[in-house]
Amino acid sequence: MQKFGKWMGAGAIAVVATTLAGCGGATEAGNAVDGATSTAGAKIGNVANDAAAVTSNVANAAGDNLKETANAASNVAGEVGNTVAGATSNTVNAIGGMMKTADIKAKIIGAPSLNNPKNKIDVDSSDTTVTLSGSVQNAAQKTLAESIAKQNAGGRKVENKLTVSGGAPATTKAP
Repeated sequence: MQKFGKWMGAGAIAVVATTLAGCGGATEAGNAVDGATSTAGAKIGNVANDAAAVTSNVANAAGDNLKETANAASNVAGEVGNTVAGATSNTVNAIGGMMKTADIKAKIIGAPSLNNPKNKIDVDSSDTTVTLSGSVQNAAQKTLAESIAKQNAGGRKVENKLTVSGGAPATTKAP
């Protein structure tokens, strides 16, 4: 056993000596591992930078597309608003014309000398003009109808296209 122990001791020393002698190799191996790790880290960093650049480019493109879409939507909204405003204005003018027509027609019918079944007086109003058409029995009725229209036209121009068809006495009583 003594021989075995001596042999084991010598083997252990040889292993330690080989290990110590090989430390230079371990240092080289460590340096190689460090170099590989550093290279891999740099490559990972480059990939991360490239991914960040692509993400930034995609975000910028998406932002540009979003801005274009928002501008287009804004333009469409403006056009819709203008269309609605125009339609509303036209509707208001039409309603104003109808109300003026009804108002003037009621006042003409309310005038005793014009309220005659033989008179056929039509009133039409736009936002700028009141037009009288049809027929009355005499010139005084034509003048009276025009006078009533002018008093109630609200700044609109009055066009008197009434014709005199005759048959009734002339009276010019105002309402």
